[in-house]
Amino acid sequence: MKNNNSKHANAWQQLHTFIAHGRKEHALALLKLLTHQMNDVPFACQIEGDVALAFNDERALEHYEKSANAYEKEGRAKEAEAVRKHIADLKS
Repeated sequence: MKNNNSKHANAWQQLHTFIAHGRKEHALALLKLLTHQMNDVPFACQIEGDVALAFNDERALEHYEKSANAYEKEGRAKEAEAVRKHIADLKS
């Protein structure tokens, strides 16, 4: 299990590197693989929003809205509220 966690940590670090170097297509491809393995749909949508925002992609707000709605659907009001506040901050 430790080896599997190490692989995931390395993948997240690689995602960060792709973002830092402006390699959008590589980042999106790796993100797709990472989020596919997640069992937390709202959080995966939130991360998609974060990556889109990092590349100044206007779809970031759509990902955040999807995330907030999914958090609400799962009864995770605090997380939904935090994402909605982030959306409001981005719009202002």
